[in-house]
Order: sequence, then C-alpha cells, then structure tokens
Amino acid sequence: MNTFHCHTGRSHDDLEALPSSRNFSVKVQDFLLPRPPIIYQHIVLEDTAKIYWMVPIGENTDVFDVQFQEVVYNDSRMSLSQEQGGLFPGVKSCTFEVGCLNPCSEYLFRVRGVNINGEGEWSYPYRVSMLSGAIAGQPVNQGLATQGLCSYKLHRQLN
Repeated sequence: MNTFHCHTGRSHDDLEALPSSRNFSVKVQDFLLPRPPIIYQHIVLEDTAKIYWMVPIGENTDVFDVQFQEVVYNDSRMSLSQEQGGLFPGVKSCTFEVGCLNPCSEYLFRVRGVNINGEGEWSYPYRVSMLSGAIAGQPVNQGLATQGLCSYKLHRQLN
C-alpha cells in the first residue's frame, strides 16, 4: 500500500529533531475509496420497495453494497428488527428492489460504493414506509444491522 509522508519542508536533520506530531502519514487508498452514494427516491408497490441512488460525478465505483433493516417501535423507542433485513453485496446498478416486506412497516436502507481499493463509506440511512405507496423518503441518522434475508431484483446495469 502506498503511503505519503508529509513534512514541514525542513532539511532531513531538522526533521529528525522535530516531535513526531509534525510528521504524519496519509494512505493513498483512503483518497481512492468511493464517496457515499445519495439515496434520492423510492417507490412502494404492495409488499415491494425500490430505491434509487446516485454517486458523485467522477466517482470510481465498480459495484454497490445495499443494506436494509425493518424498524420496530417499542414503547416509542425505535430499534431494528433482526427478523427482516439483509446485506446484499455486488449490486451492479443504481437501483435495488426488495419484496416480501411487511405491510404497515418502516425500513432503513443504506448503500456504499466498492472499487478495487475497497469499500467506501455508507450513505446516510434512508427511511421507507410501506404505508400506502409513499414516494418521498427521509434520510435518517440511524445505523443498520446485517442479519436476515429477503428477495431482491437488480435493474439497470452500470457502464
């Protein structure tokens, strides 16, 4: 792995006398990882939800990982169900469709880009309500778990 060493521009002898806090390393890989995608829309039809996302211009992304989890409310406290959800790696499109979802439930989705350098940061979680075909979603600041499975379909191949 390539590493850049950043210094203050002094001679080699001066650098050895400096405290180690003046020298720092930056991993090239960190700059080459994909930035988080932005989930911008979803469609709900019966027990199926389809989300759409976009990536920043010029992003080098090979595939995406999609993660979703059902939201459960107990005594006005939100938690994530371990029963329904999952992690789906290797998605080659900017859409993801999942079926078999519970009616009258809410789900959190998030997406990250993956390239030859590794996995990028997760997008902000995106809330999808299964109530009466809602279209507008809401980004939220909640984490997701990675257990459970459900059916999914992939659409629109990336170039």
